[in-house]
Amino acid sequence: MIRLDRERLREITGLQQRGAQVRWFKRHFGVELPCDQAGPILTEQAFEALVNKRCGIFAGAEGVQSARPRVHPRSR
Repeated sequence: MIRLDRERLREITGLQQRGAQVRWFKRHFGVELPCDQAGPILTEQAFEALVNKRCGIFAGAEGVQSARPRVHPRSR
């Protein structure tokens, strides 16, 4: 696995500073990314999984994409 480089992180977040990028991921995806001197540690696959989760698409145990279960509201 290869982590996202500085340019890709800048492309995703629109930000250049490491701390600002970490805060951006916390604000938009609710995750606290580990960070080292090179910046946030995140792979392309992990980023795609975050985007899919936010869109309501989850990977099953076998890695098969499935939509969220349908919710049926109860009437009072």
